[in-house]
Amino acid sequence: MDKRLNLFVSYNHDYIEDNLTRALIVTLKLLNAKTKKSLLKDIFSRIESPHKSNIIQYFDGKFVSLDFALQGNIELDKNKLRSFRNKYLITITSNNEFAEVEEYLDLEPHVEETLKKKKLPEDAPQKQLLKKLCSDSRPDAWIYDVNEEFVFLIESKTADAVLYYSQVIAHAFNWLGLTSISEMISRTIKIRWSDIINSIDSILAKQVSKTDEKLMNELLEYLEYNGFRSFKGFQWENLRKPSAIEIKINNFTAFQWKRLIQPPKINILARNN
Repeated sequence: MDKRLNLFVSYNHDYIEDNLTRALIVTLKLLNAKTKKSLLKDIFSRIESPHKSNIIQYFDGKFVSLDFALQGNIELDKNKLRSFRNKYLITITSNNEFAEVEEYLDLEPHVEETLKKKKLPEDAPQKQLLKKLCSDSRPDAWIYDVNEEFVFLIESKTADAVLYYSQVIAHAFNWLGLTSISEMISRTIKIRWSDIINSIDSILAKQVSKTDEKLMNELLEYLEYNGFRSFKGFQWENLRKPSAIEIKINNFTAFQWKRLIQPPKINILARNN
């Protein structure tokens, strides 16, 4: 099949990270409300977070004003976003692993000062790490609900890319107004691309409209082009059956019953011909 016929593949296929995020956001935006709600709830049901119950409760409700945006194109200003009661950082990676988390936890007092002043404290250790926090940041995408004061800031990575936590910290401060590393980590929702794929498979197993089914299959196909696919078990039925199995045991004299702590009971049943 020609990959360029996929809905999300363009001729100029650069910036894979941005295109992956865009494919997910466009899919969520175009799904009907019922499917969208079911898919998002299924994805978040797979996470580990102290805020999980609050998020699931939100998707159990009747949200009607869920909006989406890419990168810096969110229509809300930063002060509005910072005032939201429910604000979370979503990371979408291949393995849920981050670099630098422990290092920044050890530097927590210096991190807050660096973020607020946008310059390095004179007496700070690990200045190379802190220097990363002095620049602006650009999130990959947004999911938000103004009425319910919910916002999910999204940072995603391709299959072989490393997520450095300095990027998440900069997003958390610049866009959501968070300063505590501990709170940032608490509000970071780790999602794997495989979680999204498995959730789509789960929703497709239910009754959805033909349009939603086609759209989600296009996303699955696009994710597979970029190295992400679901594991559906070993396909044993596709293996050729061996004609015979021969087992050779060398130097077998007898079972060493005396070495057993308690010999097994053996029942011999006679069978009448």
